Amino acid sequence: GINDYTGAQDGSEEALWAGTSIYPNPSTGVFLLNDLNGIVRNISVYDVYGKLLREMTAGEADGHIDLTAFASGIYFLKLESTQTSKTCKIVIEK
Repeated sequence: GINDYTGAQDGSEEALWAGTSIYPNPSTGVFLLNDLNGIVRNISVYDVYGKLLREMTAGEADGHIDLTAFASGIYFLKLESTQTSKTCKIVIEK
């Protein structure tokens, strides 16, 4: 689903990621990362088949995930903190 967490399953996980969002979604290719708790370290982009298409650090992204070179379609963003990860479904519509 849209909020797939890996790691602790005691509810602390959801609270940790509560300040993190990706918008607008769908987008024409540029997504903004809102990381209020400052926990995101790495960002990976996968296609619907699970193929890794791009990796970047949160510092490299600097709040902007530019996927304008990608075709329209469904992709998955894996956001990783030092201890856990969250996967978000994103849609590019051109």
